[in-house]
Amino acid sequence: MKLSATQPLGPLVVLVVLLLCVGPAAALQCWSCSDPSCSTQTWVNCSSAQTMCVSSSVSVFFSPGNSTVSISKGCASSDQCPSTGVHYFSTKIDPKHDRKNSTCCDSDDCNAANVSVPSPPAGSLQCYSCDPNTSGCKANVSCDSGESCFHSRVASGGGSRPIHGCVSQDVCNTNRSLPFYSNTAPVSCCNTPHCNVPGANQTTAAQSTTDS
Repeated sequence: MKLSATQPLGPLVVLVVLLLCVGPAAALQCWSCSDPSCSTQTWVNCSSAQTMCVSSSVSVFFSPGNSTVSISKGCASSDQCPSTGVHYFSTKIDPKHDRKNSTCCDSDDCNAANVSVPSPPAGSLQCYSCDPNTSGCKANVSCDSGESCFHSRVASGGGSRPIHGCVSQDVCNTNRSLPFYSNTAPVSCCNTPHCNVPGANQTTAAQSTTDS
């Protein structure tokens, strides 16, 4: 049977025509920079797994008078940007204190503005702090306002070492691994003084806690 020129097209034919006319979805485009001050920015096309643009600022406090601040921008996956908006992460393993503030967005070139790292006021909560690199612990380490005590473990040499300190509530709420540290288990958080007591499986050096 021959179709007449006036016979309407079926829905399948219409769908095929539309798919041919509409090209593949354009990749998300974000600002990116590589230097710590983000003085030079370029546009980059994100991969299909990178559904957000991010602008971040990180401060690292090592000791009084010794700290660094860096800015970064680029494409982000859902691990780094679970949703649009502001995400703040901090970790304190005394004396080192890492703070990261990120703004996530999902439209082209939306991450042009720089983000400042907030400096929250000191809180009243005190926790144990245990450095996995030295296996040494301290008691009476003061957290920022909005931080909780935590404990976790860091994979090391086929085993694991304990890590204790203060961490931002965002990390506790998402039960994620520890920011700024590699190969850590999801954190366990608590909110009463010294609730993250080092366990019996600590090394000898870690069992001998000292006041900060």
